[in-house]
Amino acid sequence: MPVIQGSVQSDKGNRLVAIFIIGGTTYTFSGNFSPYLSSKFISGNATLTYNDTSQLIQTDPHSRPFYGVAGQDDITINLPDGVSITGSLPNPISPASNISGSGIWTTY
Repeated sequence: MPVIQGSVQSDKGNRLVAIFIIGGTTYTFSGNFSPYLSSKFISGNATLTYNDTSQLIQTDPHSRPFYGVAGQDDITINLPDGVSITGSLPNPISPASNISGSGIWTTY
């Protein structure tokens, strides 16, 4: 399984964006989650784990579900197809929260 470094961040609330560059192509996963977090998170050392880049290409307009944990020390996002995004958080989120939501992949 390839592992790529990138970043993941949220606004103060419930939106996130993860960005990774693979072979000169930028893959962005953006989505909404719940519950609402009272503080934003940012990880400049996020890791994307996947099997094939076809998992990161959206061919339909439907968003993809995800679930994870916004913890005190790290963020974990898992998609049903086995793709995961993880990263350490320099500023803790307290209390830690289980999150779930949906998002879309875009490339450029």
